[in-house]
Amino acid sequence: MLLKKLEESILNNKMDEVTNLLDEIVTQHDTICNGYLIEQLRTTENHLLRNQIALTLSDLKCQEVVDVIIELIQDPRTDGNRGTLIYALEPLNYLDHIDVLLNLCLTGNFEVKLQSLQLIKQVKGNIPKKIRKKYKERLKEEKEQLIDRKKFLKELKKQINN
Repeated sequence: MLLKKLEESILNNKMDEVTNLLDEIVTQHDTICNGYLIEQLRTTENHLLRNQIALTLSDLKCQEVVDVIIELIQDPRTDGNRGTLIYALEPLNYLDHIDVLLNLCLTGNFEVKLQSLQLIKQVKGNIPKKIRKKYKERLKEEKEQLIDRKKFLKELKKQINN
């Protein structure tokens, strides 16, 4: 019954009803809808709906959603709307995808970097040595690029001031 109402509300783009139904699903800890929600998460173009579904599945501790969220945060269509998706990973086991999160710390927007860093802090003792080594080297390269950029900006400022 709840699934049918949810399908209808999503189809008719009744977001207030969808929100209420998703809240009800969490309250009832109703996992029957998980498959449908994962498919909607994967396919919807509506970032608000996508975020609500991701948070619902996160609240339900639905481990099956991790791979889908990881795919989505790497999908160009979610650019600018990834923070909530990353946040939704928090109560789940995402360690197999720590490489993606480390990369987002270096390439994402400010919110994405902060959310990714928060998740990395939670598992820092469990990050495989090979990945830690890879990112230590990458951080060293990033630091060198920043030093070069700082030198360039100093020179530019000097030229502007003269």
